[in-house]
Amino acid sequence: MNTSIIVEPYTPIPNRLTVPVDSLDETVASYVKKHAVRWIYKRRVEYSSEAARIDEDQQQNTRKRQRLHPEIWYKEYTCHMAGEKRIRDQDTGKNGKPKEIQKKSKKQGCLAKLKAIVYKADPTNVVLITEKEHNHIIGSLEDLQYLPLSDDAKALIETRLREGYRKRETRFAIQQSFTRYVESNFPALNLEPGNFRAPSSLIVHRDQMVHAEDVQNIYKKIQEAAYIRHPNVQESIKIWLNEELQEMGFYTYIDASFSTTFSFGFVSPWQARLLVVSTCICLDATHCVANVENGILYTIVVRHPLTGTGCPVANFYTNDHSMVPIRHFLLFLRDTVGLRELEKITIDMSNAELNAIKASLDRKVKDDCNAWIGSCKHSNEENALCTIEKHDVGEEPKQYSKRNWQNSMRMLLVALLSRHNLSETTSTMMHLRESWHNQLKSNYLQRKSNQRVDRLIWILVNDVEYDFKLNIDRIQLNIGRMGPAERRRRQREMKAEAINEIVMTTMIRELESTENGNARYEVDSFTVVEQVYVIIVQNGSMHSCNCADFMWNKIACEHMYLLHRLHRSIIIYEESDYVLDLAPYPISTQVNNEEVEIRSNASFDDIMDKLASILATCRVSRPINVSEGEINELSNHVDSIATILFRERRIAPNANLEAQRR
Repeated sequence: MNTSIIVEPYTPIPNRLTVPVDSLDETVASYVKKHAVRWIYKRRVEYSSEAARIDEDQQQNTRKRQRLHPEIWYKEYTCHMAGEKRIRDQDTGKNGKPKEIQKKSKKQGCLAKLKAIVYKADPTNVVLITEKEHNHIIGSLEDLQYLPLSDDAKALIETRLREGYRKRETRFAIQQSFTRYVESNFPALNLEPGNFRAPSSLIVHRDQMVHAEDVQNIYKKIQEAAYIRHPNVQESIKIWLNEELQEMGFYTYIDASFSTTFSFGFVSPWQARLLVVSTCICLDATHCVANVENGILYTIVVRHPLTGTGCPVANFYTNDHSMVPIRHFLLFLRDTVGLRELEKITIDMSNAELNAIKASLDRKVKDDCNAWIGSCKHSNEENALCTIEKHDVGEEPKQYSKRNWQNSMRMLLVALLSRHNLSETTSTMMHLRESWHNQLKSNYLQRKSNQRVDRLIWILVNDVEYDFKLNIDRIQLNIGRMGPAERRRRQREMKAEAINEIVMTTMIRELESTENGNARYEVDSFTVVEQVYVIIVQNGSMHSCNCADFMWNKIACEHMYLLHRLHRSIIIYEESDYVLDLAPYPISTQVNNEEVEIRSNASFDDIMDKLASILATCRVSRPINVSEGEINELSNHVDSIATILFRERRIAPNANLEAQRR
């Protein structure tokens, strides 16, 4: 970072100086930078042709004998070290206790004055006259502690902060630049080798010593000017919501209890487009984002359909922890924003959130909302997080799970079993949510929780949304590091590229085709012998595959990439654009009984492979507090699950599940 100003040693104060009237204030302020003295404005005296008149700065208006004055007006300034320290009540610190040790006051009774006079003979210029002497050494190292930064240095700091530089980087860069300038332009200061790097040997100006508080004060001034619309925080929030955000096209909501609960929310047009096409959302609250007591920020996070990353699509703030405010906001999203019928909502173990969802959204929304069981703590083990998902997969399996699956290992297997019935796994949604809250507090709020609520609005509107849009554009253009969706796509593509061309021709067989581009292809499994999957092609584009990967993730699978290698003319499956097509992408379910049987067997085999893998992992890396007998019991439970699945033969997909009426 380069600086646009330089430092020079202080020069003596001129006894008399003439400058244009328009530049008087600027000239007086420049004394700090040029002459190491700060002048404090005292009073202004004006003269008329009829009588003497003293302006409003004087406490009393005294009339004197009329006499002629050569001046039109004059101003008086006193040294910043004039007068004596005023006796006040003893100062206290942050803890309320008196400060026993305080810095020495700069008030030393200095009698020096500066007088700015405008004469009738030259009304366009002002004459600066210094009267009396200072009782302290101007420009000495002892005197620097009482001087402020110059206006030029403050302007440079403000410019750097507005450009996005951090406070610490700004301070270091300015100080180092000044120091290098002094070392190269004032070699006489470095004659003594012992004092070459001593701070006092290189300091010739106050601007060289930029304190962290100097930068913080300027930074705070910039920040407050950006987000404070009214001294009262609630009035400032109303101005933000009712005026500025609505002019930008935002959906804004202020609860009737706003005066007591600070309940408000907003959704940007870009967020609304994502929200209305989402069938799976994650609702969670985070604390310590503002200085309102017990305040919490609810955020709705969805998985972006093109990049696979988590995106916040709605923000709601309140200090009421009951279900009422969040219920009202969900109703606002449903009736005003256009929140569609949801298939899945992921929440924490929160009764307020669960009751608000049940009371506001359609009963068709799965109130079997996934819960995160926190702090499942084992002795001498780290906290384990498990997921329980309640699905209508038949009364007998549910009774069996309730009766037998009580410890954490069994919970994990239940979660794995039900995971294959979801288009997006609970662990993924939880990760998106927790990742977003960590970004918000670390990157945007910088772990500062004692700030006003309108600052939170300003950050969410200006910083967060812009940053997310930019990152999504980067991921879509595949610039830099791959995003989650591109990483998964590339992983499947690499599996298909690893197949030998000769073997590839034997793995793909065309079952039927028509002239209009419709066809059905049979592709062998990459891992399971004698397992085949069917890919349906419509109008020259891949439409679906009955493998478990495509069924639950709805992205192009490795079998599709293999088919694309053999037939380049067939367009590979792509997710629909959320901007151009707001309707969910239609997935054909017109398959014959043979395809259903193949898909069922594939899902079953995949589930059993996962169960067997977890069981093997438990045997190899068995925790200390888990005995061999418990491992054998777990193996018996896996066998019981296999028996139930063989009898059921087919697990209903998540889209066909209905909420139980209780």
